[in-house]
Amino acid sequence: MLTFLFILQIIFWLLLINHFIRRIKPLGDKLVFSAALILKIFAGCCVGWLYIYYYRGGDTLVYFHDAQLLSNVFTENPSIYLKAILGTFTVSDLQYHSQSRALFFAKTASFISIFSLQNYWLIAISLSMVNFFASWWLVIKIKTYFNITKYVLFIPFLFYPSVVFWSAGLLKETIALALIYILCGIFVQAYKQGLSVRETIFALLASVICAWLLWMLKYYYAAVLLPLLLSLLSFELLKMHTNLLSKPLRGLFIFLSALIIVFLAFMHFHPNLNPDLILMAIVRNHDLSIAASDEGEYVYYESLIPSLRSFVYYFPKALFSGLFRPLPGEGASWFQWLAGLENLIIFSLSSFAFSLILFQKVKLQLSVLLFACVMYVCLLSGLIALASPNFGSLMRYKVAYAPFWLFLCLLVINSFQRAKRESQSIKKI
Repeated sequence: MLTFLFILQIIFWLLLINHFIRRIKPLGDKLVFSAALILKIFAGCCVGWLYIYYYRGGDTLVYFHDAQLLSNVFTENPSIYLKAILGTFTVSDLQYHSQSRALFFAKTASFISIFSLQNYWLIAISLSMVNFFASWWLVIKIKTYFNITKYVLFIPFLFYPSVVFWSAGLLKETIALALIYILCGIFVQAYKQGLSVRETIFALLASVICAWLLWMLKYYYAAVLLPLLLSLLSFELLKMHTNLLSKPLRGLFIFLSALIIVFLAFMHFHPNLNPDLILMAIVRNHDLSIAASDEGEYVYYESLIPSLRSFVYYFPKALFSGLFRPLPGEGASWFQWLAGLENLIIFSLSSFAFSLILFQKVKLQLSVLLFACVMYVCLLSGLIALASPNFGSLMRYKVAYAPFWLFLCLLVINSFQRAKRESQSIKKI
């Protein structure tokens, strides 16, 4: 039976690859598609190699252990497996039985395991392909509705080295980032084109499922992304049907007001997000992260306490750390040195983009979309760097926002290049 299900999965992936390849017209884009797909699969295998042969342990192997136990239940009795997935039947020897989010991912991985011959490498490849197709789909959506040069999309969402690596294989980030991409893709289409009744029903259903899955896997990703997307949609509806947003400052005030209301509503969906507890939850997680880290392997906040004043004081440092650290020389492992070199490149590109805005007066079409994108990156990077200051954690968790930051930087640089070309063309005339 498992062999038959594996063959079905192979057929599904081949049909999906054929579906996208047939719709790609330029040969260069087909080469990009193929290269990015191969790179993602290779990254998923490299993640497995790193944990099995270098670290000799880690959460990816525990996920596989629990997923294998659950998929074994399926082979013995599918109805019992369904009860185990729903939580009405307890499977013994599950290592993540007391960690709800990790157990939820193990259950998700067990479903993939059923179609992957219960083989670690096949599961890793399958999850990597899920992430790849989500990223490619988002690139297509953005390219369809915005006049953006291809490299501005391809580099951040398909070829950003650490993002490709840490969002591949049997890791929670693989599925979490895929869900973020799908939600953003649905939003882009709804925001720019609108949806028919049939499309609206399908998009709403897909969005609810993806939002729920993201919340179950990484609620803090969802707690930042979902309020922003909902506020943007509300903003667009007001713009379409009223004159309230005719003045930019009034529009910005309305958007921020809607965002605050939605954020406050989301804070009641999880105990750690409760307004009275959120600062204490972040500091508690920060302290646990520091306790589990070696000296020099984390961002040091001298006296972080659960107060608004302390958070405001340390937030700029956390924002910088979430975006650019570890830098070269920080951290002892060769892996952190590689991350440091990559972060140095990202820091250089960011500095160049800021200099273009400040000194070259690069003109971007400042829309509420760009503003929301900046808010998403800044909020998530700052809060994650405060809650998980360990360099290893930062390297993994930043996959949720790092592609969007690089996208913004490249967008600024591309706008400068385009303006320069146009200026030279006018001079020639």
